[in-house]
Amino acid sequence: MDSQKTIGITGARGALGKALTKKFKQKGYRIIGFTHTKHNFENEKDSPHEWVNWECGNELTMKKYLKN
Repeated sequence: MDSQKTIGITGARGALGKALTKKFKQKGYRIIGFTHTKHNFENEKDSPHEWVNWECGNELTMKKYLKN
């Protein structure tokens, strides 16, 4: 099992989300960015390790990402 901790951030494309992503990545966390946007994002230095699309009312689709 991977001992690296994971953090999910909603609003990861906004200013606060970007700042949080950068700070947590510097501390060694794996970041999942939750977004409503339907297109792919480039994985830049300070972007989340993974992007997950979701919609209000369909939160159960995120269960596998949130259970740990």
